[in-house]
Amino acid sequence: MSSNADIRTAWSENVFENIAQGENSYGYAINRTNQSASDIELGYYNRQIDFWEYVVTSIKTPLLMGKYRETFRLELKHSLGVEQSDDAIAQQTLIDSFRTVNDLVITNLGTKWDNTVDYYEGPSEITVTADQWGGKAIWTGTQIYTAFKITN
Repeated sequence: MSSNADIRTAWSENVFENIAQGENSYGYAINRTNQSASDIELGYYNRQIDFWEYVVTSIKTPLLMGKYRETFRLELKHSLGVEQSDDAIAQQTLIDSFRTVNDLVITNLGTKWDNTVDYYEGPSEITVTADQWGGKAIWTGTQIYTAFKITN
């Protein structure tokens, strides 16, 4: 049986430790409203707003013959600061970063996500929204992966 923590660990060790922003990747959602100074600081990497969040949720449903299907949903977000002169560049950099992560998922996690699941589907299409971080403009991209494990 896999747990949400197993999935987070597999992603941390096999995906985020292999990208520069690995130091700024969090297995939870960071507070985006009523931000404290420490919340805002979590979003900075090399004096730029640049961070990843990945939240894992799961549900266990019964199948036939005493088996269960565990469905894991991993919501992946990347937020990237926008300088006044490079709005389009920041957006394209954000979109390209999801390709890098997907390549790492394929090569490092594999189809079984470091043996934590039986298979996965995704990622979903990227949604990109304009947002703010500590009063500064950012782009936030989101993708969703869904993974499955059959257990007794």
